[in-house]
Amino acid sequence: MPASKLISLVFVLASLIFSTLTFADCSTHQQTISQAQAAEAKSLTELLSQWNLAYYEQGISLVNDDVYDQTLKRFLALQSCFPQLQLPSLTPQQSHKVKHPLVQTGLNKVYSSQELAKWLALHQHKELWVQPKADGVAVSLVYLNGELTQAISRGNGELGEDWTEKVKKLPNIPQQINTNLPQLVLQGELVWRLEKHIQAKQDSQGARSQIAGFMQRQQTNLEEAKQVEIYIWDWPNSDLTMQAQVRQLTDWGFTRSQGLTQPVKSLNDVKHWQNQWYTQPLFMATDGVVIRQQERPKAENWQAKPPDWAIAWKHPAQQAVTRVSKIVYTVGRTGRITPILELEPFELDQRTLSRTSLGSLNKLKQLDLQTGDLVTIQLAGLTIPQLKEVLVRSLPRIKANHPPENTFHFLSCLKASDIQNSPYPIGCKQQYLARLTWLSSKQGLAMQGVGESTWEALLEAGLLVDLTNWINLTQEQLEKVKGIGIKRSRLLVRNFKLAASQPLETWLIALGMPPAGNNGLFDNGEITNWQNLSNKSLEKWQLRKGVGIKRAKDLQVFFNHPEIKKQTSFLAEMGVEGF
Repeated sequence: MPASKLISLVFVLASLIFSTLTFADCSTHQQTISQAQAAEAKSLTELLSQWNLAYYEQGISLVNDDVYDQTLKRFLALQSCFPQLQLPSLTPQQSHKVKHPLVQTGLNKVYSSQELAKWLALHQHKELWVQPKADGVAVSLVYLNGELTQAISRGNGELGEDWTEKVKKLPNIPQQINTNLPQLVLQGELVWRLEKHIQAKQDSQGARSQIAGFMQRQQTNLEEAKQVEIYIWDWPNSDLTMQAQVRQLTDWGFTRSQGLTQPVKSLNDVKHWQNQWYTQPLFMATDGVVIRQQERPKAENWQAKPPDWAIAWKHPAQQAVTRVSKIVYTVGRTGRITPILELEPFELDQRTLSRTSLGSLNKLKQLDLQTGDLVTIQLAGLTIPQLKEVLVRSLPRIKANHPPENTFHFLSCLKASDIQNSPYPIGCKQQYLARLTWLSSKQGLAMQGVGESTWEALLEAGLLVDLTNWINLTQEQLEKVKGIGIKRSRLLVRNFKLAASQPLETWLIALGMPPAGNNGLFDNGEITNWQNLSNKSLEKWQLRKGVGIKRAKDLQVFFNHPEIKKQTSFLAEMGVEGF
């Protein structure tokens, strides 16, 4: 990460006070808590050092800005407890470094519209401009008498790498410009060109790493060079207005800067352009917008630290760093165990989130995830929070106590009494209710107004014996159930009777029959009843398209399972056709 970026973050974050256990004053904690904090602080130091080293030595960004900023924030909060932990010096080595003719200042950042509103209020009488904040690598271009003579990487703002020879081979950067100025210094961003890139939908696609890696490589080809664009965001020592600057830059051949500097007077103006550049196609990745003041000190007096006349407003975070506070397990109707991570609340896409599903018990075991671990979360499909990676593992590690995978299966928890008899009653109750919820859903018997809350109320009232006895429930029984009442009890009785008239195949799906292939359940001429299916051999099941040996066994077991047969006998007594 650039030194100026870290310097600005230190200024902003060092004054923050955190109220969580992790960020509290460690002197007030018990020894075990302080040991855990020390281990985390050490891990964060190593992680940040690794990221910084990769950026400086290889020009590769191993992590996006959201994760870096949030990880640094946690480190700075812990560092007050463990001052002996320091990040390595971020100043680039002096060899092969050249001095910027005009300093690159860096930027302070805000992450919410409320923070930005405060900054705008302090600058309300100034002429302001907004630009997209490019996600690339910063560079200074120096032209003498119209000829490109130097290209300098941002470095620490005062000293950077000499990129001149590399930049002179980039076809999209003007090598000669028509000007009478003896010296011209432009500050901008080298970016990796993306086609119709929409930041809100596509994130940054590793664009910064691509351009940074390209600039570090000794050998590159012309096709790669064509992918590099220059976006000029400042002409530091110009006396022209921002709009006049852009017109002149366009005349000189810096066409990518056209339309990307806009006047603003209010928070709504900034929001408009931020939304425009975040949700509409651009040729480059961005990670926010920058608001600049027209009136500024002379560029010769700038310093390599964030000024008060410019601010960056970051796009909504695409990834968040948070802590696993608890791991719980849910059991679906087929017996699949799904681990759910309960997390310290965090914000993504302007939503506060606090949990995510891991999908499978196997994934949890592979990740060796435990309570207290620091993880990164991203939005899958822009809506669903999804674990991306484990950043820091909590210490000490404890032996995991996951429920065994074979505890539940597609024929477990078929009746209410199974719940109390299960070694994991909570999971069995979840599976039992999931079965009933599926049974009443559109995929099953399509009972209008009957969902999980209805079944849970009936279960708590002691009215559910198994998956089918609800057919016999009377209005008087239902009226006594908490939360149902007279009107709803009538509707339920009506829906239960309608369900009893559903055809056999619909009932079989509702009861949880395994998928029986791609064709109709019965062959031409077969008698469409339960007994016919119960008598089928494995060989006959496998003759069905889409049914292999495992599915055939599952079907045979289902149709001959004692509890399923008991419940289907009850349905036969109730006059349900086909049983």
